[in-house]
Amino acid sequence: MLALLLTIACTQLSTAPPPPVPQTEIGLSALEIHTGPSKADAEVVVVAMHGLGDRPEGFARLFETFSTPARILLPAGPHAHSSGYSWFSVRRTDEAAFAADLAEQADTIAARLIGRPVVTGFSQGGMLAFAIAVRHPERISAAYPIGGALPAALIPDRPRIGGSPKIVALHGEDDTRVDYTATAAMVPALAAAGFDATLRSYPGVGHTVSPQMRSDLDDLLAGR
Repeated sequence: MLALLLTIACTQLSTAPPPPVPQTEIGLSALEIHTGPSKADAEVVVVAMHGLGDRPEGFARLFETFSTPARILLPAGPHAHSSGYSWFSVRRTDEAAFAADLAEQADTIAARLIGRPVVTGFSQGGMLAFAIAVRHPERISAAYPIGGALPAALIPDRPRIGGSPKIVALHGEDDTRVDYTATAAMVPALAAAGFDATLRSYPGVGHTVSPQMRSDLDDLLAGR
């Protein structure tokens, strides 16, 4: 079983452009993989966003043993970081700038989505899944953030017209890198504001994708 452990501590990002990744019809540079039995007409479309310093091909390993027939599109973040990519260009210690950068990146991705895919992601990718769900609920069918959170500035008072997609957050209770306690307070606040938001907590799990999280994500994609 794969356990992804990725730091989100923001350091100075490289200015070198990321190497190219094949384009998909969503307009993003993305790797495409398929999971489960070969039943193209039954596949759920998923946009899965990696964490800081990861790459699409690395994050793709999360889905290797999924039984749900799914078409997974794995875009690359726009900034080079270490041997992979980052989604954000600002230091996280600047909360206002971080919130603005997160919102801008979520808006960019949402504008390029075709149909209404599921969005998921880990760490930075989980933050993006949250942000897309609350800022552009009409563009997706569901959001399953893993180890992610939203800054307070991006938490809306109510869903946009048309309601809320299903949001299920998966988060380890021992996560201190993307603080679990902040997510545990934020998700009920979203639910109280009218969003279809719930939190699945994992005792003893830190900033990682545990085997149980992986199994639960497979089940969520299958509608179980």
